[in-house]
Amino acid sequence: MKFLFSFLLIIFCFSHFSLSQTNTLSKDSIQKIFEEINSSNKTHIGEEKRKLIFITNFNKIIDVIKFQGYPNFDSNNKKLNKLISNTTQSTFLQILQTSPELLLNEEIISIIKKEISGKRMDAEILKFVLSVFQYDHNCLNIPWSLDLENQFYIAIREWNIKLYSSKK
Repeated sequence: MKFLFSFLLIIFCFSHFSLSQTNTLSKDSIQKIFEEINSSNKTHIGEEKRKLIFITNFNKIIDVIKFQGYPNFDSNNKKLNKLISNTTQSTFLQILQTSPELLLNEEIISIIKKEISGKRMDAEILKFVLSVFQYDHNCLNIPWSLDLENQFYIAIREWNIKLYSSKK
């Protein structure tokens, strides 16, 4: 089912967004994707529908990364880079709050590590997100499974992130 959803999303991206001659999404297409994600992240509908929106938005970001790498434009596009960064950060935070196993799994950890190592994605996006997640679990006493906790610490190590301090 997950594979089918990803496959359909990729087909949608190919058919819906313009591709340049280098087989990458155009700047305008990327901007449109992230504007739509940012807008839908802020919708106020029922909890289950919001969770589905978060999952869909997370998958869109991951599909863009898989297709052409994390979008990062030159310094003339500061506003667009900020939109991409903020949208990624809010989507990843929402995913950790609703379906953390989607971000904290071997495949996604590896994909994001590659983007950080390639200096396309700023680790600060993830530092904030993971610090909030750790705070929620440690300071608010929200239980987490041993597997999820292990994946959390693997992600921190692989992404070379030093979390913000979370004192009780």
